[in-house]
Amino acid sequence: LSPVCLGSLRRAATLKPKLETLNSMNNRLGCVYETVSEFLHKRSKSNPHDIVSFILFDGSAQLVFERESISVRLAGRLKTAPSGGTDFQKALDLAKTLIDTEYAPAIIFLSDGKARSAKRQVEEIKKINPRLQFHSILFGPETNGLLIDFVKGGAAREVLVEMCSVAFTHTFSHCEDGIQLRDTFGTLASAISPIIGVMPQAQKHTLVCGSVNTKHF
Repeated sequence: LSPVCLGSLRRAATLKPKLETLNSMNNRLGCVYETVSEFLHKRSKSNPHDIVSFILFDGSAQLVFERESISVRLAGRLKTAPSGGTDFQKALDLAKTLIDTEYAPAIIFLSDGKARSAKRQVEEIKKINPRLQFHSILFGPETNGLLIDFVKGGAAREVLVEMCSVAFTHTFSHCEDGIQLRDTFGTLASAISPIIGVMPQAQKHTLVCGSVNTKHF
């Protein structure tokens, strides 16, 4: 298996990588980094032959690292400065350039923001590799308006559900706080696996996409 991570985290607060800070609304970026670090650690122990890529995105998309052997040390590269905007389409356009037929791709797509749907991009990725797994995560409490404020193409929840439903294997999770986010990533670390009966020895390539914006809280 080969993990690829896409994330848009450039608009959040200063990193404080302590587990006890996971519920701090002013430290959502730190809690995401800590959660990703735990994901990499757990996945590297159970699936040491995975490869991983990571994209940070806001109004633009940035490839942080590409096709690296999975290691908890990769989490140290995720430092970034606050910015603005949320563009799912640009994030997945960049992710598409990382997809091939050699690896079984899994995308973890995290956002606390609203944006136009990138369903077309997910469909294009699936055409490249039909074994695509897509796991979307909405991060933040319902009271922040993310689930009721509509943008063109639908509310945040509807957009993420629509995007992930295209994939061969898919899940949608709503994490109201850092504890739930950590639990969800922990579950994904165990759940992401080769498609049974289709190249069962294939490496997994996991992509994590995320968007964390302090103004929503």
